Amino acid sequence: FQLFHPFLNCFGPNCCLPLYLLIFLQKKNVTLLDPEAKYALPLLSKEIVSHDTRRFRFKLPSEKHVLGLPIGQHIYLSAKVDGKLTVRPYTPISSDDDCGFVELMVKVYFKN
Repeated sequence: FQLFHPFLNCFGPNCCLPLYLLIFLQKKNVTLLDPEAKYALPLLSKEIVSHDTRRFRFKLPSEKHVLGLPIGQHIYLSAKVDGKLTVRPYTPISSDDDCGFVELMVKVYFKN
């Protein structure tokens, strides 16, 4: 068989398949392997989007890791707030193709 892609065809028929497999089928490291496990992800950055909304970027274990969350699914973020454990669900706003980080949009409720 032949692959009809200008980039691949310039290398000849003998290296097309190995090159295709090397470039396009590389297996990514998935972070969320166990849905019951808790994963500690360090905060990389926090961006103020509006007066009550923040975008948080968390670091995955390596630059080659993806979150591994199916589209439309959510994760639970837990943190201690005023000494109490708070747990809330969030759907990531970053793509599962993004390597090395995950982004969440969070509405912040301030005390009155």
